[in-house]
Amino acid sequence: MLKAFMYQGISNKSETFQIVIPGSNIPEWFSHRSVGCSLSVYLPAHWNNSRLMGFALCAIFVLHKHHLVDKLCRDEFKNFNATHHLVCCLKLDGRKLEVYGKQPAFRFSEEFCQVKSDHLWLFYVSRDKYFGPEWWHNSCSQLEFLFKTRGPSLKVKECGVRLIYEQDSRKEYFDLGFSIIILFIPQRGIYTRTRGVV
Repeated sequence: MLKAFMYQGISNKSETFQIVIPGSNIPEWFSHRSVGCSLSVYLPAHWNNSRLMGFALCAIFVLHKHHLVDKLCRDEFKNFNATHHLVCCLKLDGRKLEVYGKQPAFRFSEEFCQVKSDHLWLFYVSRDKYFGPEWWHNSCSQLEFLFKTRGPSLKVKECGVRLIYEQDSRKEYFDLGFSIIILFIPQRGIYTRTRGVV
């Protein structure tokens, strides 16, 4: 289900896309997983070749405590008042990677989006869209992902990543029957889309 949605976006050559759904487990499809807010991936030789398209990432987050809306600090984000932020930062061999596009981020407000259980934030970022010239070498041996939070009581419990190659995007999955998902696209804000609801 989730895998099908990810492949659909990747095969359409999307630069980035994101979904947020209720859930408390990292899908098995993510080849690297870790407890907590950070994840290190030790890379094989020739991992960064011309067939590398980008990364699929996942984080489980939760709000441990809810707050009175009028007591929360808000950040203006393109006419959207966000009270909580999740941002994914990347490092190559301990050096912060220069990101040409915007860092992957999810923002929401407790006023409009009450997170009462564990949720999955899944997203894909394209190599060509996000990464600078230093990305084009095979000498690095470690890739690090750090999920940073901003906002009271917001915590990342687990995270996962999968390197996406061209052969991944060609795989066909027919189970597209999922219910309501919440999407966050920077240009549009948070909204819901219903597809294949049973």
